[in-house]
Amino acid sequence: MPLVVRILRGDRDARQRLVASLAAGDAEAEREWQLRVARLVDAIVARAIEDGYLDVPEDHAFWRLFERREARDIVGALSALGYRYDGMGGFADGRVPAARDLSLAVGYAGLDRMRIRTWPRDAEIAALYEHAVVSADEWLADEAGDLSLGRMVDALGNRAAELADLWNAWGRVRPVLLGG
Repeated sequence: MPLVVRILRGDRDARQRLVASLAAGDAEAEREWQLRVARLVDAIVARAIEDGYLDVPEDHAFWRLFERREARDIVGALSALGYRYDGMGGFADGRVPAARDLSLAVGYAGLDRMRIRTWPRDAEIAALYEHAVVSADEWLADEAGDLSLGRMVDALGNRAAELADLWNAWGRVRPVLLGG
């Protein structure tokens, strides 16, 4: 499994190995690489959230009604309506959709709202993302699988600008990220 996948899944040892490899024993460089890697991971996770790459609990009363792709389409529709995942199990900015908004999102996702017999109540809607997990590794594979500089910059969009110092060393970084 590539190092970048393990890092995006939260493997601290893999992250430390990456930083140590890039810093090459220089303590000051190690601190700089910690920050660069943290900014890269944050940018990837943020873009994955923006694109709806969430894995929602399959045993949840609402989410179990949908296939994985359908659930992600609903997440994307909710985000487009202004109800974004905050990355910590809730809705960003405290904006929680009402039942009507959730119904709209299901429709915008191209799904039949009539197939849902029982809609979640307001408190249940507020907890829709409670156990969601960001699939940043899957997003990265779909959007920039080969980790080429051009694909990374395109995939990260405006978030790429804040990573200029990382891009300048990408020729060294990329092989380590792709390594096991």
